[in-house]
Amino acid sequence: MPASAQKPRLFYGWLVVAAGFAVTFVGFGCVYSFTAFIDSLERDFGASRGSVSAVFSLAAFLYFGLGSVSGPLADRFGSRRLAVAGMILVSLSLAAASAAQNLGEIYAAYGLGLGVGVGLAYVPAMGATQRWFLRHRALASGLASSGIGAGTLAVPPLAALLIAHLGWREAYLALGVGAALIGAGMALLIENDPRARGLAPDGDALQSAGGAA
Repeated sequence: MPASAQKPRLFYGWLVVAAGFAVTFVGFGCVYSFTAFIDSLERDFGASRGSVSAVFSLAAFLYFGLGSVSGPLADRFGSRRLAVAGMILVSLSLAAASAAQNLGEIYAAYGLGLGVGVGLAYVPAMGATQRWFLRHRALASGLASSGIGAGTLAVPPLAALLIAHLGWREAYLALGVGAALIGAGMALLIENDPRARGLAPDGDALQSAGGAA
């Protein structure tokens, strides 16, 4: 077999899976870290627990509801653009929350901004992952989406630790930096279609037009 026809040692689809894991880890981890901030926000803004908790409800409504919009947008503009934009918005929203002066600004920064950011990134990242696999699609999708569980498990305790040592504003800022470096950085690895690299799903050789038909 000619060297040009050999399979690469690492199929690029697994990097897309890693990017999907990172996007879901960062996005859902940052959303569910809100529980660590509730006491601080209640105390500093003199707000009730119900009004503070509603911030999370707004974010959750948006990131689930926007899936029906971000999917078609990814088909039109590309999954990478949507995922990177979403992760950048997550980062900026956390940075804005760190500077909030009242609960209304937390609603705008965290509830609205973070909810939209995760909603833009989640479905495009998962959709891109599935295009790279046929035989291993279930495994790849499971690995990518496991970032949701890993993020919700790991990030809230990290946020609580940051709050205890730095304060809630600095904790939000630190999470925002992490979202930019890890979330947006890994999202750059997302590619829509293996055919752009001359490959079929699972790293198989791309058939000719006649064979594909």
